[in-house]
Order: sequence, then structure tokens, then C-alpha cells
Amino acid sequence: MRALSAQLGVALGATYHYVPNKRDLLLLVAHDLYDEVVLPDKGPWDQRLKKLMVSVAEVVGRHPGMASFMNSNAADSMPVELNRRVVDLLREAGFSSRNVHAVMGALFIYVNGVISGGFGEAASGAMKADVSRIFRDGLEMLLTGARARLEEDLGTRRRRTQRAK
Repeated sequence: MRALSAQLGVALGATYHYVPNKRDLLLLVAHDLYDEVVLPDKGPWDQRLKKLMVSVAEVVGRHPGMASFMNSNAADSMPVELNRRVVDLLREAGFSSRNVHAVMGALFIYVNGVISGGFGEAASGAMKADVSRIFRDGLEMLLTGARARLEEDLGTRRRRTQRAK
């Protein structure tokens, strides 16, 4: 907070007036970063989610240290509106509430974990392409698991509907 105040050229007290502590400052930064990510409005749920996760990796990956903070403060770092949109996307696809949260947790923890681990941070040239491919392959594996969970959820609903008839 002292360094921030000095860089801004304001008294430390003025900084604390607007942001009470470092955690709150980092939450504001996390919200700003999430404002930059894109959740496409059209397309299949899994492709929209994949594009969102790639966007998160690109945006958050530009800011060393933020992914670790965002992972350890997941409940507070994602803006309510983005959370609502992702939840709505998964519910509209047919996921149960339990699996909505499982899919979201798995994907966001994976992406932020990859970024916070510095995976590919020092990579260049051909190695950077390999890192990108490995990241996308891992993301696709998680989405394959999510698709399987969705089929289970839809099958459970069909069986309940048939029994109710």
C-alpha cells in the first residue's frame, strides 16, 4: 500500500480511504481483469465456455501473481455478473446445480493453476506453441468430463420424468 501511495503521489491515508487493505485492492484488480474476459453470446455451451477459459488465461496470464490470488480468493474475486452468466450457461445446457459448481470449479481452478504455476511463462517460439497446445488439450479433457456429467444429468432427468408418468 505504501508503494502504491508513493507511485500515485498521494498520502498513505488517502489510499486507505479508498481501499482499506491490500486484499481489497487485489479484488478490485481481479474484477477489472474479469471485466476484460469474453463469454461469447452464441454457440454451443462447451465452445462458449472453452473460449471464456482461453480468454481468462490470456487476460490473467499477463499479470504475474494474480492467478494465485484469484484461486485463493475464488469466492470473492469473480464478479457477480460473470458468475451469473456462467451459471446460467451451464443450467441452460442442462447441468444439475451440483455439477454447475463442479464444472465451474474445475475449469477456473485449472486455468488459474496453470497460470499461477508459471506454465510456459518463460517459453518462447516453438515451445510457446507446445505450451498452448498442452493447455488447450487439458482444457478439452476437462470439457470432455463435463460433457459426460451433462449426459448423466440429462439421463437422470429423463428417468425421473418417465417414472412420474
